[in-house]
Amino acid sequence: MVKEIPQDRDKGLEYRFLLDALEEEQEQGAAIDIITPLPRPSTSTKTAESKIKKEWEENLFHPQDVPSFDDFGWDTMPKRDRDKHALAQAQKTAIFAKLYVPFYRKLLEKFRIKDIEDIASLEEFACAIPQTTKQHLSNNSFSAFLPEGTDLFGMINKGTAGTTGKPVTVWYSQSDWEAMAQHIARSIKFDFRDKLDELKGLKILGLYHGDLVTNEIYRAGLKLLSIHLARRASTKSDPVSNYDLLQHLRVNGILAPPATAQDKKQTKGITLDKILELDAKNLNASCYRLSHKENPEFKMVLWSSMPLTVSTYEYLKNHLGIPYIQGQHGSTECFPTGATCEHNPFSFHLGYGPTLVNVVHPNGNRLIKEGERGYILVTKTGGLYKGRNIVPTGTNLINFRTGDWTEPRNINGEKCQCGRNTPYITDLQRRELITLKARFGYQID
Repeated sequence: MVKEIPQDRDKGLEYRFLLDALEEEQEQGAAIDIITPLPRPSTSTKTAESKIKKEWEENLFHPQDVPSFDDFGWDTMPKRDRDKHALAQAQKTAIFAKLYVPFYRKLLEKFRIKDIEDIASLEEFACAIPQTTKQHLSNNSFSAFLPEGTDLFGMINKGTAGTTGKPVTVWYSQSDWEAMAQHIARSIKFDFRDKLDELKGLKILGLYHGDLVTNEIYRAGLKLLSIHLARRASTKSDPVSNYDLLQHLRVNGILAPPATAQDKKQTKGITLDKILELDAKNLNASCYRLSHKENPEFKMVLWSSMPLTVSTYEYLKNHLGIPYIQGQHGSTECFPTGATCEHNPFSFHLGYGPTLVNVVHPNGNRLIKEGERGYILVTKTGGLYKGRNIVPTGTNLINFRTGDWTEPRNINGEKCQCGRNTPYITDLQRRELITLKARFGYQID
């Protein structure tokens, strides 16, 4: 049951309203829509697996006129063209998943292929194709979201941190991984395109936990720009040892999670704020300072997930003088989905390409308009094979509800001072899933 939120409600009350609706459903004995666990794909014989895989390998490719994932065209083309390419990729992905991915064969069983091909807009795609939730991921085998016949050898698997629900494991094919890396490289190149020579050879220390996706995918993306990323010290919750490592390596920048109220236990890694606090208290004259004004060799700060606070950004930019600051939005399930720019440091420009982000009105029947708040749906739409865009061949997720709520801006495609004309998501909050987890003990979308 979905209730429409009255237009005169203050921001943030949509969370309370959703909780009330869910509580009312529970009291009435209404079932929350969770697909029952599916059996693992049949592995009766290697011959059968090989036949299935050969069949779906012939149906991987997106239309040839879709730009490559490292093409700035995704960030600058007219909105009409970008929507057309994004929809074409989403439709191809949904058709592929219906045919070859067990979970979506079940979820989309009432859809004919022609029904998907006839979808005319991103809004129709977001509202007509059923949503996937983290509860679906938790209740089903990981193999239910992989194309049948997938060989796990050589694939990459990463777990979520569990900040918004039960941790789950996501699998990435090499093709998916390369597309994600290109997306990260493209966003950094776009923002610092006049300074790329200065970025070559930089050494960055990644402070996210090693079992999460962030360090490793950033390493792949930065490598495309000839930037090197070193791993943090193995101790998960000890900022001091990681700060000592930073001093020893004398790196040119750090990749670290921003501190948030949601991350009090440092589930994602050693926070940026902790490292900056240690540096500010270090009075040793020989200390390798994390300040570009005092130490010109230190020049880059990267992060992902939620925005920095205003105070942290101002400290980095004005007090320390860091010239290269950028964040990426995303989650382990769908990363990356957007990036900050110098002119919108607290918002994320949607990136398009390997992922499609739609922001849906709380009643679920349309996309939001400028000035409204809604929840985020993400569709993984891309991998990369021999220089061509293909559908994802790791974990497939279509209209995946991440739990983030946001108020998008620039929906109509006006040009930002950074040069992008893509929408950007602002005032991000992950309260829906945090609150629901606290209330019910598990996640409900």
